[in-house]
Amino acid sequence: MPGKLSSGKVRRVYEFIKDHSGEYDVKTMFKLLEVTRSGYYAWLREPISRRAQEEARLLRLIRASFTASHGDRCTQRSTYRRPAHRSHWLETTHAAGR
Repeated sequence: MPGKLSSGKVRRVYEFIKDHSGEYDVKTMFKLLEVTRSGYYAWLREPISRRAQEEARLLRLIRASFTASHGDRCTQRSTYRRPAHRSHWLETTHAAGR
């Protein structure tokens, strides 16, 4: 029996099942593709997980903070020399963690 699928692979399997549900029996696909029925129907209700949504929100905040602190002088060299975005980030406290 193969190991557990990564979340990205599971989403692709769910997308495959959704795309082919008119051609094949979904119950059979769940068994053959080794995913749970409950997981599939939960994914149908909310295809992007709350965790992924939160990570996307935090990434937008980080990018906005970086842009605000670096402006047009954004180069790889300035990224490592100017930690100004860190102070901005600390001033605008946002909870993050798992």
